[in-house]
Amino acid sequence: MSDTMLLGVLRMPFGLAMSTTTAQIQYHQRGVQAADEIEKMSAEIARLHKAHQAACEGGDFLRAELMQAIGLLEARLDTATRERDEARAEVERLKSEPETLRAELIAICNASRAALANAYDRARGSREALEAKP
Repeated sequence: MSDTMLLGVLRMPFGLAMSTTTAQIQYHQRGVQAADEIEKMSAEIARLHKAHQAACEGGDFLRAELMQAIGLLEARLDTATRERDEARAEVERLKSEPETLRAELIAICNASRAALANAYDRARGSREALEAKP
């Protein structure tokens, strides 16, 4: 019997439901049917409640997995940030390196000039000493 018919019989006025033996039997059968439906719905509600709890607990598991993944991503971000900062420092160092190398080259050039001048003076002194001997 459809839900509409079941509700119609269950809500029929008591005097009409008890008016004949057939009406009484029908009323009782619809009461049993309603009790069966209530038990089925209660079982379905309990099943859905358990499924909901399992989903929520599963949600806790998924939340924990998500938090772990976020932790890994944050660690990777920290590593990437540190590596970026190190690269920037190296770029800054390399920017100043040409000036450092230029200063070193100037110092080497000046030292070479001084050494060459010194060698020239010694060679000239030796030549003059040789020319001065009879």
